Amino acid sequence: MVTSFGFRLHRVGPTVYGGMLIYQGDSFHTVVPEAIKLMEKSPDELFLLIVLSTAPPAPFLPREMHGNKMIVIVGGYMGDPKQGEQVVLPFKHLDKFKVDMMAPIPYLSLQSLPNEFNPPGIHNYWKNHYISNLTPEVLDNVYKYWYDSPSPLTEVHLKYLGDALKKAGSDGAFSHRDARFNLNIVSKWIDPSQTQSNVAWTKRFFESMEPYSSGHYINYLGELSNELLAASYENPKYRRLQEIRAKYDPQGLFTSLKQGFVARA
Repeated sequence: MVTSFGFRLHRVGPTVYGGMLIYQGDSFHTVVPEAIKLMEKSPDELFLLIVLSTAPPAPFLPREMHGNKMIVIVGGYMGDPKQGEQVVLPFKHLDKFKVDMMAPIPYLSLQSLPNEFNPPGIHNYWKNHYISNLTPEVLDNVYKYWYDSPSPLTEVHLKYLGDALKKAGSDGAFSHRDARFNLNIVSKWIDPSQTQSNVAWTKRFFESMEPYSSGHYINYLGELSNELLAASYENPKYRRLQEIRAKYDPQGLFTSLKQGFVARA
């Protein structure tokens, strides 16, 4: 029985170079493929996330963007801020029109940026895929569903995972360390009467990406079936988890996952 954990910390900040670069949604087929190419060549110290969303009526956005689709490249460089500015510079020239909110920023402020887009009390329903390659066909499908999303709060996240996962080795339960991209469908809405339409859209989008999927990240899956649970782990690791649960927790006392990790002696 594990009763405590020891963490090996990495020094970050207190100031990093980061923030947001915001492009218009109709520049998707220019901005997103080029941003992905840059991410693949960037050092491990750089973490950037592509967020496809709808512009809120926020004071930091031009009025003409309000209510329209926008592409947000958000994140930062976890090293010397001066070096980070140079690393991020190519991402600022992906299209003519942009809102540049990248600057030296306290690390804690960088972590709180999502607060602007996540008001309290909203409904959430998430789904996710690991994707090996963001081909033009894959991006076309992402673009189609993003523009058809029923809620202006909904986001689609495209995350380049880099090589850090591979460097940790294959021991442990975490699986799919060779995955290159994480596609996260983050459905959000306020009115509970809109739950059915938002959940249905999320499921359609998720199912449409199945042909391109190389697995799943369990924390972003929301509702779980036995099949999705198994697909979140590589087979030997999944069997090992089943055996551990059968030995130490056959009744599922320590997890809300009552299905999937069925006791196997």
